Amino acid sequence: KGLTFEEYFGQEKAMQMKDNLREHRKNQQIPSCLTIPEKITIDIINKNKLPYRHTGNGSFWVGYLNPDFINSNGKKIALDIFGDYWHNPLLNKKIKPHNIEKNRKAIFKKYGWKLIVLWENEVYKGESYILNKLNGELN
Repeated sequence: KGLTFEEYFGQEKAMQMKDNLREHRKNQQIPSCLTIPEKITIDIINKNKLPYRHTGNGSFWVGYLNPDFINSNGKKIALDIFGDYWHNPLLNKKIKPHNIEKNRKAIFKKYGWKLIVLWENEVYKGESYILNKLNGELN
C-alpha cells in the first residue's frame, strides 16, 4: 500500500507540493500538452454531451494524482487516458508504480473515486468503442 503525499510529507508540506505542481502546470502551454488521444476524447465528450470536463491541466486532484477528466455531474468518477508506452510496465521499464493501471485505480478507490482508464489503442478504435466502454464501466 502506497502512502499519500499527506501521510508521507505531512499536511502542510503536501499542500505546498500540490500548489507548486498546479503553478508549474499553469505556466505550461496546456493546448500543446494535450495528446492526440486526449484531443479525440475531448471531441467525443463534447459531441455526445458527456458529463466530463478536462482536468489534466492541474485544476483538480484526487490525493496526489491529477486525472485527465472528471465527471461533472457530481459523481466521483475520473477518466484517464493511458499512453500505450508510458503506462505499460512491459514496454516502459522506468514507469512509476502510481502510473500502472491497477495501482492508480487503487489510489482513486482509497479516496472514494472510480477510475475509468481508456488506453491509447482503445481511443483509436473509434467513438462507438469509447461510448460502449464508458457505458459499460458506469453500469
